[in-house]
Amino acid sequence: MKSSFTFTRLKDIVLKRKRILIIGACIILFIELLDDVLEGDLMTLDLLAKAFFVENLRADWLTPIMESISALATPVSLLVLLLVIVAFAPGKRPGMFCTVNLVLVVLLNVLLKELEKLSANHQVLILSPTAEKKIIIVIAFFIEKFSQRYKEILAQPMTPFPQESDIPKKIPSEIITRRTGAELLNELLTKETLSDKYLYGLTMPHDMPSILLPSLVSVHTLAECAVQKLRTLLAKEEHHDYFMKKLTVSNPGKEMTAKNIFNRFVQNADSLTMFKEPEDSFYFLTQLLFFIRQDYEKVKDYTAEDIGILHAVYILEIIANYYKTRAQENSKKETAFKNLEQHLSKPPYYFTLGTITKFTSSSGVPLLGQYSEEELKNFLHTKTTESLANDLPEILVFKTELDKQPYFIYKNKVMPLIMRLCTDARAAIRETIRKNWFKVLKNFDDLPAI
Repeated sequence: MKSSFTFTRLKDIVLKRKRILIIGACIILFIELLDDVLEGDLMTLDLLAKAFFVENLRADWLTPIMESISALATPVSLLVLLLVIVAFAPGKRPGMFCTVNLVLVVLLNVLLKELEKLSANHQVLILSPTAEKKIIIVIAFFIEKFSQRYKEILAQPMTPFPQESDIPKKIPSEIITRRTGAELLNELLTKETLSDKYLYGLTMPHDMPSILLPSLVSVHTLAECAVQKLRTLLAKEEHHDYFMKKLTVSNPGKEMTAKNIFNRFVQNADSLTMFKEPEDSFYFLTQLLFFIRQDYEKVKDYTAEDIGILHAVYILEIIANYYKTRAQENSKKETAFKNLEQHLSKPPYYFTLGTITKFTSSSGVPLLGQYSEEELKNFLHTKTTESLANDLPEILVFKTELDKQPYFIYKNKVMPLIMRLCTDARAAIRETIRKNWFKVLKNFDDLPAI
């Protein structure tokens, strides 16, 4: 009796809530379908269909028929079929269920395409550990997570840099884009583009653990974190006196300069700029980095703080070498442009662009190469266009009727050029006039100048 009552009540509930139950069943079916797609189960059906239809039943007469059947899956065909079902099916429910089904299929298709785009843009990682299983990993989550760590380091400098061991073991290492520290930092210092696509793993020398660098973190922030770590270390009394003594003893006669630069690095909030200055501070700071690295590499059992200090030293050494190389290149470039100006100031005073590109230094090294062709054109453009008010540009450009190529000449060399050309042409002009007068006199004619 009791079971009959329960069944009757259950039946009443189903009849009253049947719409909700049907919608719930559809949602469960959609989730199950999505799960099958992500796990690759539907690909198995595709392979079986391919083996049966393509390899066994394919024939010339059957191809148009199969194309017509395939065309039924186009959006227009599906929409027409839906309208037909809505219009002619008995009641409203068949049309409603078909509409829900079509909407869910469209959403599934859009979802899969968006996943492919995200994977192509390196924002998610889709792995297939087995033929029946797929794993979707959102890389942006880890990029945001480890970006926060660098904010913590700026607030608490002795916080360790993020390492690969900080990633959960279940997460595959494919989310990391591995690069050598020197290669990536030099690339970012030259041209940096922030994004949420990459989680770099910077390999460090001497088998040090790799540093995780999210592409959202600028190289300036990374360098600032490294500087803050060393400043915190050197601010401690025992380390402060020890490394200052090593620096001053290694530079006899420059003890006061070494001491001032050391204190400036420890006390100055913008110590990073000292690595960009091509002066004494650069030399002393690179020497200081060497002393710290030398001492800490002798440690046998590294603590987390020791690893953080060595990471900071390696990062700043790479950055220091970058700015040193750039300073040397800029110095060579400045010298090359000075040599270029000297060439332009020498006879014959006027030169075509082709001639200018062939200028060499006093040792015979081509100047083009010490500066790029684009930099040369920018230099000439600046010299031929910029000027003070009511004044001509420093370099003038002119063409002749016989030569279409433009010539470049310093404006202060125009008069010397005119005088030299007149002097060079004097003998030829004198001989031409003499021959002309001789011809006139021979014919017993007369000229005003005679």
